[in-house]
Amino acid sequence: MFDKYLKKLFQKRKATDDIKEPVKIKVWNVTDGPYHRDEIDDPNIPEELEYMLVCLVEVDGHMVHKEYYFSSLEDASIWVDHFKTKIEPIEVRYD
Repeated sequence: MFDKYLKKLFQKRKATDDIKEPVKIKVWNVTDGPYHRDEIDDPNIPEELEYMLVCLVEVDGHMVHKEYYFSSLEDASIWVDHFKTKIEPIEVRYD
């Protein structure tokens, strides 16, 4: 579902546009995780990514769940710790 919204956002851009602004996604919360790659049954995860969080994100006005992968537990914990103390979203840019 998330990929469908991202694809739709990118299709709205015209190929002739000189200025292309990145798509910005707001992550509103971590709903599950972190999970180590050994706990996830997906052989397509790149080897450098060790941990995964399930997050509640806003895409084009719709709230969906999205998996985000991190190279270390410390990196994933930054997001977890952010939402333990703050309510403002983390903004992720897709160029």
